[in-house]
Amino acid sequence: MATNSTHKCCCFKQCTTKSELLDPENSSRVEVKTTFPKSLIKSKSLIDWSSKGEAKFHLACWELIQNASKSRGRKQKISLTNQEKAMVKEASDTAEFHDSHDVIKEKAAKVAELIKKAKHCVVFTGAGISTSAGIGDYRGKSGKWTEMDRQNDEPEPKKQCKEPEDEAGISHSDSEDGELVLPDEDGVDYEDLRPTYTHEALKKLVDMNLLKYVISQNGDGLHGLSGIPREKLAELHGNVFIEKCESAKQSMKEIITC
Repeated sequence: MATNSTHKCCCFKQCTTKSELLDPENSSRVEVKTTFPKSLIKSKSLIDWSSKGEAKFHLACWELIQNASKSRGRKQKISLTNQEKAMVKEASDTAEFHDSHDVIKEKAAKVAELIKKAKHCVVFTGAGISTSAGIGDYRGKSGKWTEMDRQNDEPEPKKQCKEPEDEAGISHSDSEDGELVLPDEDGVDYEDLRPTYTHEALKKLVDMNLLKYVISQNGDGLHGLSGIPREKLAELHGNVFIEKCESAKQSMKEIITC
């Protein structure tokens, strides 16, 4: 069925509400990705995996599948083959949970109350805040380290993997002169990056004096581009737009025009 192949519906073949679309307005959903084996017999599979090993589920369906994948002889509502149990186990490590809009509003209201009542609110951000700007994360279903793990698990001779990169796409390995290695031609064009709605929301909270400080693992410079002052921002992994002279101890910032 075309609708299932594009994963607009739940990929659990025994889903009782399979005819309903996974509408973000009304449905909390889970998105996963696993290694798709060539030997998989789809007729015996309880999950409608895509050819790339991707699938989406209602939250309740995913919980049922996970319980079945962990069972060892215990009677379950559904029965998975050993092969599919292994696929689900791998997929569980990178499952991405998406709340419905109603759930998001409910959670956001609770967080807003906590922020308003806080005497000194500090935010710690990581790779996930910049994915919608076009920068990949680490452990998402298609994250950098996730894909490296899949390559290492393949039985075929492996090509040498690149060193893991940080949120800005900078390699953690040092070059011969000790400097960080910038992305190659396949990397993100950072000059074209712009802050996301989340970056802008944090900037607004700073302006309202509700947020006192931002600590970030990201080196993409998007917090600074959003307008958060340097004195209220700590970038633990550095910033691709700022270089520091080790001799003069002075910073040189690349000017970016919008």
